[in-house]
Formats: sequence, C-alpha cells, structure tokens
Amino acid sequence: MWHHVQQGDPREGLVNLTRLNLSDNSLDLSYNYIGAEGAQALKGLVNLTSLDLSYNYIGAEGAQALKGLVNLTSLDLADNAIGDEGRRRSRALSTSPAST
Repeated sequence: MWHHVQQGDPREGLVNLTRLNLSDNSLDLSYNYIGAEGAQALKGLVNLTSLDLSYNYIGAEGAQALKGLVNLTSLDLADNAIGDEGRRRSRALSTSPAST
C-alpha cells in the first residue's frame, strides 16, 4: 500500500497528509520529509504491524516516540539520521538493519 505526504517542512508533523489507509495495519511513509513531530503523531497507531519511515528526518527524538508501537513486526528507519542515541532508544522496536 502506498501513502504519500506532500513535500514540506519536516517540523510540521503530518499536516500535509493527503491519504491514509490502515486496513492492513501497515503504513509506508518513506520519502515524505517527516520529522520528529510527525513520528510523534504516529504513536497512537498501536495496531500497526509494519511501518516504513525510511528516508525522512525523524532523528533520535522521533525514534523514541515510536516505542509505544508494541505490535510492530517490521520497522524501517533507514536514512533518518537517528544516530547512536536514536538506535539505543528504538532498539526494542527495530527489526530492520541499523539506521544511519
């Protein structure tokens, strides 16, 4: 399932979200300029089983916000500049290769 957020400022969260379908409990928001605020906006989606946030700007703070997504079996945080601190904060969640 493909979901698209229009290009914008990563500090705006998900204000530019144009379409969202969670019927299969998966969400692909890769390449959408999502920052920490956008990642924090996802914390209430506790039934998600798959989340792709690759190639965004969530950083360590955004990675920390995802800890409440306890049903995730797949998480892609590649190329989010989360660094060592973000990797430590999200280690319990990550089922994908380490993000950079």
